[in-house]
Amino acid sequence: MGLQESDAADLVQDVFTLLVQKLPEFHYDRGRSFRNWLLTVMTNKWRDRIRRREPAALGRQNAG
Repeated sequence: MGLQESDAADLVQDVFTLLVQKLPEFHYDRGRSFRNWLLTVMTNKWRDRIRRREPAALGRQNAG
């Protein structure tokens, strides 16, 4: 995903935090892939991080 090491570490921490919350209610389905589910969770967290940064970046561009 082209992240710097510190950003990647933050993303992993966000995913682990969500897993701690969601795993107690998670029911494994043999017909589906846990890895794909985990990849989807990680991708969505990464997209959330990008969305949070964009408004700040746009604000800096307009200020100059």
